[in-house]
Amino acid sequence: MRKFILLGFLLVLCLALCACGEGAAQPGTEAGTATTTTTPTTSTPPTTTNPTTSGHEHSYTQTVTAPDCTNGGYTTNTCQCGDSYVSDEVAALGHTWTSATCSAPKTCTVCSATEGTAAGHSYVQGKCSACGEAQAGYKALTACGWRTAGLIPSGEELDVITLWLNGEDSSIGAGYYAPLSALDPDLQEERLEYPEDLVDFNGEKYYSKGFGDFRPASYTEQGDTVVLSVLEDEVVGTITMVRTAANQYTVTGITGKIIDSTITSCLVVGSVFTAVE
Repeated sequence: MRKFILLGFLLVLCLALCACGEGAAQPGTEAGTATTTTTPTTSTPPTTTNPTTSGHEHSYTQTVTAPDCTNGGYTTNTCQCGDSYVSDEVAALGHTWTSATCSAPKTCTVCSATEGTAAGHSYVQGKCSACGEAQAGYKALTACGWRTAGLIPSGEELDVITLWLNGEDSSIGAGYYAPLSALDPDLQEERLEYPEDLVDFNGEKYYSKGFGDFRPASYTEQGDTVVLSVLEDEVVGTITMVRTAANQYTVTGITGKIIDSTITSCLVVGSVFTAVE
């Protein structure tokens, strides 16, 4: 009986020892954890893309500003996001000038800018030699008489020289004039009815009081220069005049004997003959 009990005890002990051996952990592992072995593989890393900060790609619209006479040209490149820059800059074209005319300064044919002043008219015998414009108020040499006047030494009367230049009927004459204001009012009214016998001088009217010597004359006219020859049996004196306004000539030279009258103090170089209707 004891033998059977001892054999049973040994059998139970052997079974217990076997069970412990099967559940023991391997070195380096935790008990109850399964270990999987994986074979590593080699791969190429992906390509990296550097995105813009905002993730926006610019799309530019071009606006061309053409150059003009004073400003350069350029192209403005603008993105809808507000970014912009300037490219293709070119210099200003500069003005294209026409020459100044009688009435206008030199002018740019492109932008109409002006510079300087008008050239002004150059009149010869009543017409501009540059543009052909008629001179306002021009009196032709033969269209009227020409008169110069100056106070005689006494200062009370006028010394007057009158020219009538019309072909063969040309003449030069001297006369003297007294102040109209010295006459009675009734006589003043009578004198005013004959304006051709009146002279205006320094704002006052003078009437013809008498005539001195008259001489026949001839003349030559070249442009705006007139040379008057005083005749007796031959040429005894000359007066050279240059037109200095539409209705006046200025004496530039005197030679010889012009007239016998003693009242010719108004006829000197620089004397001005004005038109008399």
